[in-house]
Amino acid sequence: MKFSLTRPAVLRLAIDLAAWARMGNFAAIMTTYNNMQQIKRRIFAMRNGIVADALRKAGSPYRYIMGVNLPQLKEIASEYGTDAALADELIADTLSRESQLIAPMLMPRGEVDADRAENWLRGLKSREAVDVLCHSLLRHEPYAFALARKMLAGDDVESRYAGLRLLWNLVNTRAAEILPVAESEATRGDDASLKTLAERLAEEARFMLGL
Repeated sequence: MKFSLTRPAVLRLAIDLAAWARMGNFAAIMTTYNNMQQIKRRIFAMRNGIVADALRKAGSPYRYIMGVNLPQLKEIASEYGTDAALADELIADTLSRESQLIAPMLMPRGEVDADRAENWLRGLKSREAVDVLCHSLLRHEPYAFALARKMLAGDDVESRYAGLRLLWNLVNTRAAEILPVAESEATRGDDASLKTLAERLAEEARFMLGL
């Protein structure tokens, strides 16, 4: 069976290869690689051009998008265990979607204090990355509820989104505390997406409480 690539597909692949090379993932003269380089090589090997193009068209803000899905990223992360320094390096790579998604999967629990977690949340470039950080790491931290309340206190829409998403990950155990917070956020009404998210969170909390 013969396969052929259209000219646009060839150009897209060439651009991706050149970009990935500039990020240090194709050092042909090297025979060994550090963990950062190994992870990026694994991500590149799992790239999915169709998914990547769909993410770009949907407005994903990253310059480098490989289209790797979350189960695949979890598989890669499981091969390296936890590594705080590596997680820090990856989450700081704001140009790469996959770097920001895999970072919290590599961070040991208890290594990130509340201030650092807040900086992470405010520094992420996409809601997708916020969702992964809240679910993979922050929901397990003792300061999670307080951090969520802090993120909701201001007017910044993306910070408030992060606060609501973190509360979603806590609703099973803290529904009574979350319900009034969600109801209050739902009344603000200055952003339709946040209003809907807060209303659904309030509904979930009521369900958990049997109300």
